[in-house]
Amino acid sequence: MPSIPLDQYIASHAELIAPIAYNYQELLPSSREARILEVGYGDGNFLAACRSWGYHRLYGIEYSTLHKQRLADWGIGNTYTAEGGIADCLQGMNEAFDVIFASHVLEHIPKYDLITTMDVVMQTLVPGGCVILTTPNMTNPAALRSRYLTLGHETGFVEESLERLLHISGCEHTEVRPFRHAPQGPKIVIGNVLRWLTILPQRLSYRLHGAGETRYFSESIIGIGTKPRSVTTRTEG
Repeated sequence: MPSIPLDQYIASHAELIAPIAYNYQELLPSSREARILEVGYGDGNFLAACRSWGYHRLYGIEYSTLHKQRLADWGIGNTYTAEGGIADCLQGMNEAFDVIFASHVLEHIPKYDLITTMDVVMQTLVPGGCVILTTPNMTNPAALRSRYLTLGHETGFVEESLERLLHISGCEHTEVRPFRHAPQGPKIVIGNVLRWLTILPQRLSYRLHGAGETRYFSESIIGIGTKPRSVTTRTEG
């Protein structure tokens, strides 16, 4: 059965595509020739959004082949089936991509594999390339549920630990920001207001218990780092 055309898919999945555009589109290179890899592409929504924005050098890695044909029908044929860990999949792809994107993948990697995985990710980026990592935020009110929702979750992050991981991996110009809900329609706007109100007591509690520097209580956080254009020595810590 042929896949639904890309433009129809984008229109019918607007609620899923809108937050992708809202949070990530500004982070991507202006050149539509940029090579973008998504690790763990899932339903393919991020790659579909990128294709609709005019990017055509798109790549994906996933353990399942469920949506592989649909992506190929949309002109995204460079998808690979993972048989080992992420580091195994990326071995040998030195300086192959301008952007590496992974959403809700990092928390599935055992802590003892994190640095090795990030080392390979950095080797895979071109100098000046960007890594974008989204992961559940352990300061969110529902953090415990996020952490233990699935047996596949190995670790969790807050803004400080995510930024530190980027730093010790050799990234420069690191940044952590909250994942935001795109204000499309009154229901989303009202939900944003209600979330802000319910988080106020938690902000006060954090401040009273010495964690007042915590900035983000969103359900997810986004870590962004740039590979240096010249080789530097990693800072341990």
